[in-house]
Amino acid sequence: MRVYGFAVIIGLLAATSNASPPPYTDADILALEISDSLIAPAAMVSQISQDLAAIRAAYPGWVAGVDYVYARANWIPGEIIVQMTVQGWTDYQNGTFTAFNALNTQYGPVTFQAIALPRTLLLQYPVPYHPVLLSSIYAQVGGIAYAEPNYIYGDGSDITSSQVGRYLFKRGWGDCPSGCIYKHYWDFQVVGGTVTLLSQYGSPTLADVGDMPTLPVRLMGNVPNPFDNATDVAYEVERATDVQLRIYDAAGRLVKSLQDGPASRGSHTSRWDGTDQAGRRVASGVYFVNLVAGGGTQSRKMIVIR
Repeated sequence: MRVYGFAVIIGLLAATSNASPPPYTDADILALEISDSLIAPAAMVSQISQDLAAIRAAYPGWVAGVDYVYARANWIPGEIIVQMTVQGWTDYQNGTFTAFNALNTQYGPVTFQAIALPRTLLLQYPVPYHPVLLSSIYAQVGGIAYAEPNYIYGDGSDITSSQVGRYLFKRGWGDCPSGCIYKHYWDFQVVGGTVTLLSQYGSPTLADVGDMPTLPVRLMGNVPNPFDNATDVAYEVERATDVQLRIYDAAGRLVKSLQDGPASRGSHTSRWDGTDQAGRRVASGVYFVNLVAGGGTQSRKMIVIR
């Protein structure tokens, strides 16, 4: 990424804010990141959109207001900055620069806007192209000095993902232009519309994240941890309710169901002997015990050492 002076950065931001790019969604941007394609597959965008909607419906108080935030050293889809050579700029101003024609026919329509840098244009597309890949294509055109995504400055991304069905939601506070401090995060797995909270960091409060559900149970964790042969998972129930207690591996796959049914008020313990549903001993590694009850989900990390 090129570094510009403060006045130039303000000019870039002003140029961007005065334009009218398409309203990209969280799903559009995450699909580009995951697929690393010039255009994300429509089916992937649709699936991610459904997954995010399921998470927000399942945890309205926890993740309310968490959206993908355009970040420092991040990119805006469908926008690139192109700086032309002296001759290329002269030809462009004279209307005789033809090197763009083939690319614009293939990737257009595209709008051009001069910004506060010498011989530099902001190119915007209605199609959500991956700007890193798009800029690499335009950078090879004769008469162009360089091309790069249109970066802006802001806080870190609030939703990230490396695969469809796995999403990390983050909530941060602080001086976001210079970097937020994330107080809380939630790691979600979504399979077939079913949302599982694999892990979380921090202890959200009403003041921080709005109205949180009051859960009738509390997952205490497991002892011992780490463990080899067996561990006891403890939880408390404030009022009688149905409880689902399951073990997942680090990839979000179900390993074993420990309990699925009613639980009475009081303290409970469920033993996991370190085996899967078929009775096979699991390998060393990180696992998660997940408790679902009263419309909420709680999760704790477990470590198996063989």
